Amino acid sequence: MSPAIDRMELARILARQVAGEAARGHNVSPAMRQFAEEQALKITEVIVATGVPYLLVDNDKAILCFTCGMLSHNPDDITQKYCGHCHKFHEDL
Repeated sequence: MSPAIDRMELARILARQVAGEAARGHNVSPAMRQFAEEQALKITEVIVATGVPYLLVDNDKAILCFTCGMLSHNPDDITQKYCGHCHKFHEDL
């Protein structure tokens, strides 16, 4: 199994998801990037406090694994809370 990603890396991953344009490689204003990073840090604090190993993003159309950082749009992965990269169900992580 991959080692858990650190909190700052998780914040960067979440920031890319919060600022969907950045995730798609589009230019994002500095203000939007700062907002996304602030929101990602807030979300990260909640995640660390609750111990939830994943986050549903993009209106529940994707699942982000906090163990490896992979984002999956596979409907089966979302429904079953599964990480195809870790090859584990999130309840087992």
